[in-house]
Amino acid sequence: MTFAQMLDQQLKQVRKPTEEALKIAPAAKSQSTFAKGSIAATIMQGLRAGKAPKKVLEIVLKKHKDAKTTLACVYWYKSRINRGLAK
Repeated sequence: MTFAQMLDQQLKQVRKPTEEALKIAPAAKSQSTFAKGSIAATIMQGLRAGKAPKKVLEIVLKKHKDAKTTLACVYWYKSRINRGLAK
């Protein structure tokens, strides 16, 4: 067996998910990321509606009086949407 064949065989074993991992994965996907009515949910809703980040920040600060949200926070959520990480 050559070194390349041996390496390929080891990689196939490493990439194979375990039964436990397969059981955990569907459960993790089913959970909602943001609570309804939360600041995060408000930001995501505004961004997904196509509103500008500054407008989303205004909405958040009006809806959640005690919020300390900044424009940087809104852009953080926008980056998660752009990368496909937000649900």
